[in-house]
Amino acid sequence: MAAVFVTGTDTGCGKTFVSEHLIRGAVTLGLKATGMKPVATGVIPETGENEDVVKLASASTPTPEHSLLNQYCYPEPCSPNIASDLNGSEISLDRIQTAFEELRDHYDLVVVEAVGGWKVPLGKAISVADLAAKLNIPVVIVVGVRLGCINHALLTAESLHNSNVNVCGWVANLYDDTILFPGRVKNTLLSNMNYPLLQVFNRNEPLKAGKALAEVLLGALGGKSASKL
Repeated sequence: MAAVFVTGTDTGCGKTFVSEHLIRGAVTLGLKATGMKPVATGVIPETGENEDVVKLASASTPTPEHSLLNQYCYPEPCSPNIASDLNGSEISLDRIQTAFEELRDHYDLVVVEAVGGWKVPLGKAISVADLAAKLNIPVVIVVGVRLGCINHALLTAESLHNSNVNVCGWVANLYDDTILFPGRVKNTLLSNMNYPLLQVFNRNEPLKAGKALAEVLLGALGGKSASKL
């Protein structure tokens, strides 16, 4: 079935926000959709759970087994290579791929949310980019539209272009109310990104944007559509 790998310009750009509402959008189309956060760092002190994993689980229908949703969760809110070293837990891409394949066998859409940005290390010799290549699924870039995002987005796009992955395009996450001239920032990105803009996410209509993005991606990926159910 269809699957997509969601990466972003950096930490806090809105990968979970976009992934969550992409899943919910697919569900409104009548599909079985789930999130997957293979590697997560930082937990809620009261529960010991990672906030991103909780949000993806809540959006998924039906809810997957936790072991399939998340393979590695570290309490320290830091780079995963550091967290895995501190906890004596080496991240295995094979283990992640096994869980992913099981999810893909049971869902119409699997949304794999990466940790941090595209080149974040997961260990001494592997990174988020290596995980995407291992899973061999199309990539979507989330650009958090804020001060500094143009440079981050263009560098991320350049790195993706040089990687052995298929990139569907990018989404603009307009979440920062303090940024000046957000429309001009988006237009600058449109003129300079070498991938198409798939969808714009606003705070006030995330589900509508998620549904539209799901329709675009399922069409491009050849996944099951609501009309085929």
